[in-house]
Amino acid sequence: MKYIYILALLVFPITLIHAQEELILNQSFDTDATNWTAVNQAETLPSGWDGTVNHTEGVTSGSFKLSEELGYNAHIKHDQFTAATIKGVGGAGDYVISFWIYGAQGNRVKVDVGNGVGVTVNAVFTENLYNGDQGKIEIQTADTWQFVTTTVTLANTWATLKIFSIKPDTTIYIDDISVKRSVSEMPASGNLATGWYPNNATSTVDSSTGVHTLNMDNANPQLKSWDYTVDADVSKMLTVQLKNNSVNEGLTIMHAKADGSGTRYFTTPITTNDAAVQTYEIDLTNANWAGTMYPITLFVRQSNGSGGYTSADQNGTVEFHSITVSPTASVAENHQSTIVLYPNPADTYFIVDNAAANDRLEIYNVAGKLVKSLVIQSNNERISIEDLTSGIYFAKINARKALRLIKK
Repeated sequence: MKYIYILALLVFPITLIHAQEELILNQSFDTDATNWTAVNQAETLPSGWDGTVNHTEGVTSGSFKLSEELGYNAHIKHDQFTAATIKGVGGAGDYVISFWIYGAQGNRVKVDVGNGVGVTVNAVFTENLYNGDQGKIEIQTADTWQFVTTTVTLANTWATLKIFSIKPDTTIYIDDISVKRSVSEMPASGNLATGWYPNNATSTVDSSTGVHTLNMDNANPQLKSWDYTVDADVSKMLTVQLKNNSVNEGLTIMHAKADGSGTRYFTTPITTNDAAVQTYEIDLTNANWAGTMYPITLFVRQSNGSGGYTSADQNGTVEFHSITVSPTASVAENHQSTIVLYPNPADTYFIVDNAAANDRLEIYNVAGKLVKSLVIQSNNERISIEDLTSGIYFAKINARKALRLIKK
């Protein structure tokens, strides 16, 4: 049976912007070093900010001056982030740390993250290494800004970022520190064993099959793609294979609008208490589906009985078997191109020609409100519309192909 229907970071002083940049800290130290503390160094400024050395040419932005003048473990550390803060941007997972450094040739830095009581995650770098030691970065060219980056794996608990100067009697300038969740483009495989996480709910993952079972133990159970982005300019169709072991009747796709003006929600009906896995192809084509989308959130809801949806019934589960994106719908759905409604205009009934058994028919009024929904039993089935008032309606087969229908 097939229907077609229209995600590492700690959040530092955070600026919310689109796509994966939504999770970025870009601490540029333009005026001071708010949220940072200098440890084991004699500061010349209370904040550690130095307005005379600028990473961005032509801009008086300043940077953080880190001086190893006391001879041991001089470093700057950011304010601690709680487990709740980290969970809010994906929780446990991989996070990318990057920044710019400047100083004399041979000066060295290292990075670590306190990640819970007694736990330190040491950053490993692959470039600008000191004596082959992947735990230490060495400035290669004197008085030239150099970019360094690394990825660390963090547990779902509090975290504190620290950047050390580790060569005695030296000074290093640091600027534009960024920490964000490590993301990649959504894979074609659709395997949900990694990259997808429960939100406002619990879940289990079968590591052998990749089936991700979301428990209906919250009024707003969600599955979120903390690790994946989608190229919305290329991929317009989202295909979801799931087995609904609950009475909930709606699957909502949630993503940020392309223009940054807010959030778009798109809900498609799903069958309930499924005996087998169902496939839903969701057409996300819209002006607000463009650019790089991140994160994508799917959440389960129940019908409110009036054509809309409300909080989920908190019983049962939904098994997500696969989530993929593609430019177009599958070839198997091309039968819809020849679907015809007749008679049209209609009085008491109309017939859907070239429909397939188990296709879902939805009828919307001109205001976009769902006024009738049913599963077609066979081709050329008579659909009663005696309960509808006269006017113009739009019929959708599997919520993808909209056909104009006139009720006399």
